[in-house]
Amino acid sequence: MNWRTMLAYVTGSVDDVEGAHSCSHGRAGGEDLFTTEVWTKCGLTTYYVLFFIRVATRRVHIVGVTTNPNDAWMTQVARNVTMADMGFLADSRYSIHDRDSK
Repeated sequence: MNWRTMLAYVTGSVDDVEGAHSCSHGRAGGEDLFTTEVWTKCGLTTYYVLFFIRVATRRVHIVGVTTNPNDAWMTQVARNVTMADMGFLADSRYSIHDRDSK
């Protein structure tokens, strides 16, 4: 299955694709990290913003903003968005992300 077909299926645009399961409709999420420069009293500061998007609805959640995205911060964010009762990605089946290492 190619990317276009998979995205069409998980967003509900098509009903039946060989190799896919009907329970995955609307269950794809994506995540990315971007930076923004902000003037503070200490000068120009780089902030890292982590956001998640539900592909089917294009609903976006900004889940974290920090000046230092270390392992502990990323681990806590992962726990928060996958919490079974209220996490944004708790019912997601697919995760779409790049492997950028900036």
